[in-house]
Amino acid sequence: MAPRGGIRVTFAKKLPPLTKQIAEVQNEIRKDLAKVTKAHQKSLERVVADWSSTTRPRFKVKPVVVSGRIGINLTVKEVDRSKPIWKWVNTTGTKKHKIPKNPKPGRSRLRFRTGYQARTGARPARFGGPGRATGPVRFARQVTHPGFEPRKFDEQILKDLRPDYNKAVRNGARRGLRQALRSR
Repeated sequence: MAPRGGIRVTFAKKLPPLTKQIAEVQNEIRKDLAKVTKAHQKSLERVVADWSSTTRPRFKVKPVVVSGRIGINLTVKEVDRSKPIWKWVNTTGTKKHKIPKNPKPGRSRLRFRTGYQARTGARPARFGGPGRATGPVRFARQVTHPGFEPRKFDEQILKDLRPDYNKAVRNGARRGLRQALRSR
């Protein structure tokens, strides 16, 4: 009941400790980012779905939510470290090079078809071509591979997932703050 003078005194509710608020927010952001990381991993696995098991890399995508950093950590495990196919296709590309490097005398010739059309394009990194050669068959002891540009699949996938990522962080932070303030 308010006193007769019309002044009413109210006391603010005590807020939970800041560390508890931060922990709640981080947990909620981590939960929401887990959905985005699953989509990221599926997208990467779709890119290499038709690669042979001897060259197909394995991906591990984890949400990272710590003080001062919110993000997604991508780990790529190549099957054969001496031939980092994913690194060449995705990050560095290759320069012009000879195949085989040093042809041996008396060795059988290379057999290949000309007119190769890549299954993926470099920019933007998307599927599109048939991934096969349709030209005439040729034989040679040594050929000069023209090299190729990196496809940068991971950058394109991150660009596609950016709105989902931002939404997950924003919603997780809101929900975490609400829960922290509700549970004192």
